[in-house]
Amino acid sequence: MPSESRGDRRASMSSRLIVPIVTHLERSGHAPGELLRRAGLSLGELTSPGSRVPHATAMRLWELAVEATGDRQLGLHVAQQVEPGVMDLIEYLARVSRTLGEALARTSAYFRLLHDRVEFAVESDAEHAILRNLVPPGLEAHPAYVENALASAVVMSRRMTRQALPVRAVYFRHEAPRETAEYAALFQGPVTFSAPVDAVLIPHACLDAELIQADSALASILERHVKLLLGAASGPPSLQGRIAQLLGAELAGGHPGASHVARRLKMSPRTLRRMLGGEGCTFREVLSGVRRELAFRYLRDRDVPIGEVAFLVGFSDANAFHRAFKRWTGTTPGEFRRGAR
Repeated sequence: MPSESRGDRRASMSSRLIVPIVTHLERSGHAPGELLRRAGLSLGELTSPGSRVPHATAMRLWELAVEATGDRQLGLHVAQQVEPGVMDLIEYLARVSRTLGEALARTSAYFRLLHDRVEFAVESDAEHAILRNLVPPGLEAHPAYVENALASAVVMSRRMTRQALPVRAVYFRHEAPRETAEYAALFQGPVTFSAPVDAVLIPHACLDAELIQADSALASILERHVKLLLGAASGPPSLQGRIAQLLGAELAGGHPGASHVARRLKMSPRTLRRMLGGEGCTFREVLSGVRRELAFRYLRDRDVPIGEVAFLVGFSDANAFHRAFKRWTGTTPGEFRRGAR
């Protein structure tokens, strides 16, 4: 792999994109702990809700995993064995979409939650839909990572539709390996290496395939939640804004503490308190503000049950949420919803 560039240092991805590598290594009899350590990662980091990994670190892990296993087609094998649901919110939203085209479009639109520099693009013409993995100039991507990205798109599309999903062509920018039979077996279509793009072509008609778990009401709820997370991601560059962004992604079903957030921001809890004090607030105030803001938004959406709102803003049960909301506003969540416009 080339040396790390400035673009590599800035780019990051969700740890959800790394977990399948670890799972595959464990299943194939390779202890992932040492490889994670050599890459500069820990299992705790990967399993922490909402955690992100530097792009260069993830590419280093792919490189080490390929070397340790001697598996040049590791990216394909990881894609074939990936657990359903591993991509979390984005995958759930895709799976409950009405058609494959809708699922792919949503994945493309919200892919920034999974990677802040690489894009998953869906283009089409009269005959084909083109699924592209777009790595920007200056950002190095290991071949196994690129192969895994496109193979995962095909494997998951076939799972969501339970259809063969014919592939017309596959293109990779990197050089061809010595053996290519496994590429043809997975994609079931011609594969070209040293191409100008990384892409998969499928028949345009496949976009109309209905998904087996389609649920328009749930898709609407999940999509609004994704938009809230992306909205938080464009917030102010203050420490409060950075903490709010982390909390917005991790509140659902949990209550991230100041120590956890400090670790995520690569600082000590004491430094976190001191810097927040310099901005005139405390961690408790930021947490409460994020919870209130998200609660107000969700309660204005009558499709989201109040019990679900309690979960999404980090309360273990609806009663605790009711008490906190009345403390914030003087009214109950139900009263607020009935009066909200």
